[in-house]
Amino acid sequence: MSTCNDDSDDDASHDECNDDMGETDEYRNFIPICCTPPLPSDTTTPNPSKSTTKSFATLKEALQYDVQHAKFDLVAALAHILPASKNDVSDDVSESDEEEDIADEDDLINDAQFHTTLRFLNYAREHVRIHSAEYADAPAEFLQNPRVEQMFTSAMEFSEKESDDLYLSPTLENDAFLMSVEDLVTAALHVQPFLEETIEVEEEVEAEGEQAAGLKEQIALLHSQLRTAKTCIARLTNSTESETNTAATNLVNKLHAIDNDTYYFDSYSTFHIHEIMLRDSVRTQSYASAIGAMDMRNKVVLDVGCGTGILSLLCVKQGAKLVVGVDNSEPMILAAKAVARENGIAVVSEPGVNISSSSASGHSGELMYVCGKIENLLPQLASQNIFPDIIISEWMGYALLYESMLPSVLSARDNPAFANHNNLKAKPKMMPSRSVLFLEGASDDRLSFWNDVYGFQMSTLQHSLALEYASDAVVETVPSTAIVTDRVALLDMDLDTIQDVDLDLTTIPFVLTSCGGEGVKVRLDKLVVSFDIGFESGDPKVEFSTGCQSTTTHWKQTTLWLDPMGTIAKTNGMKTTDNNDTVDHHLSIETNKSEFQGRFTMKRNRLNPREMDFEILWEIVDVTNTEHNKRVLCDGCIRSKLGS
Repeated sequence: MSTCNDDSDDDASHDECNDDMGETDEYRNFIPICCTPPLPSDTTTPNPSKSTTKSFATLKEALQYDVQHAKFDLVAALAHILPASKNDVSDDVSESDEEEDIADEDDLINDAQFHTTLRFLNYAREHVRIHSAEYADAPAEFLQNPRVEQMFTSAMEFSEKESDDLYLSPTLENDAFLMSVEDLVTAALHVQPFLEETIEVEEEVEAEGEQAAGLKEQIALLHSQLRTAKTCIARLTNSTESETNTAATNLVNKLHAIDNDTYYFDSYSTFHIHEIMLRDSVRTQSYASAIGAMDMRNKVVLDVGCGTGILSLLCVKQGAKLVVGVDNSEPMILAAKAVARENGIAVVSEPGVNISSSSASGHSGELMYVCGKIENLLPQLASQNIFPDIIISEWMGYALLYESMLPSVLSARDNPAFANHNNLKAKPKMMPSRSVLFLEGASDDRLSFWNDVYGFQMSTLQHSLALEYASDAVVETVPSTAIVTDRVALLDMDLDTIQDVDLDLTTIPFVLTSCGGEGVKVRLDKLVVSFDIGFESGDPKVEFSTGCQSTTTHWKQTTLWLDPMGTIAKTNGMKTTDNNDTVDHHLSIETNKSEFQGRFTMKRNRLNPREMDFEILWEIVDVTNTEHNKRVLCDGCIRSKLGS
């Protein structure tokens, strides 16, 4: 049902709504939802003329454009999905009541409604952006109210924590719609009771045909009341911009007040975690080999996140002139100094200090340890004439970017004082110098365990676990025998040039094909994220992998479940048969017949940038069709979080 039509009614209040909205919003630049432009790098849209960004001076015009060209009524959609207000709007709206309701706007709108509207706006734009190629030719098909509402509701099912900020980040920069969130919320709340009653009446029409004529008159009346209620949009736009953005400002203030560093650095102040990392022979031996392949004579080395100091010690051993180890954990700095002294390596308080005992280990280089965040220490290092030639760090987290240590390392690499030293010399070389993020598919039948637990059926626990798997990314070791697809690269990072902005991965396309033989269906339960690391500055080059096919590391792999309970597979008629001819429903692909494709997003959580949010929009498509448009066998979406 459309609630913003302009087709047949000349209702006075409806005209008043249109006129007022046109007068008060002239200074804004409103881009309709259906006109959301693709990303600058997105070249998938087949007909650029159809994706040209259209904008309007008023909110009313933009809303009407969506209704007329995409059959998408934003206010009606919000009325469906918004949580009810603590002060329900009466369904008997007189002009005086309406004025009173608008005056009590602050009582009508709560944080949940504000955030839901904010999320839905960003989700709808992201939906258009992702489907830009198909959408250009069939806007109504890809942006219909029920389809987008259902997909959004499904996405929010896994946002159980209050701190979850799914879709709070703007999809479109300088989106004027986000400046009118409170207007839209209030309009939707006024529409809500009429919409609900209209639906009830329409259902009665179907059930009681003999009363159809009278009930249809009620529907017409309710539609008229609904249009009248939307005059609140026009009146609310008279509020100042600062009043409109009060809730958004409060949210930003909350974000700035959160401390996401203390717990992170405290977690690395215990020796157990460092034992785990040092015992990881793949990790530690690879770094030792890479350092051994470098000529470090007369070089200054900066070790970011030095921990117990193992990499610093190896660099001193390799002949570095000065090694500066930095860590924000005081217990670790004290431990690193003790370890150095235990091995006959003197620790200096500043560079250039002649310590006679420094030769006890047979190495002439100097070693410094400094406690603090590298971002805060950069001016101090520059003032001490410490300009690194090499920056070494073991910054990788689960799924490569978890814990977001890499931005700190990049801040040291790009420090202007370092870059401008010695007649604009090149930036420090990075160790490692390359990292590649990979994706592959795996099978996993662990949930079948709950079908028979010592003779008992435990489907309740099975469903609970399935929800956990679907909402949280899992760090685990995946055996290579479980892998059923090829391993494809999502992102190849040159660490000498990569920028912080590139660390949020957005809608990266991928295609996974089956590793099974001809005619064999392989069961696909989850996606597996891993990474490879390369040290390419030395001779020989050194690299290691955290993939399932290589020796297990402490990073293991990160898994994202697709359809734990087989709901999507069953709905789309997908099934597999075991050795006992038992039919079960699972997602599957088959060599040369079907493939798994999609778009991969992994971003830093806005409330806690050290955590990661995943979104994968996926499809299983029939590749036997040689035509341009391949048949979609089924599709879905993963939304998971990697963090506490």
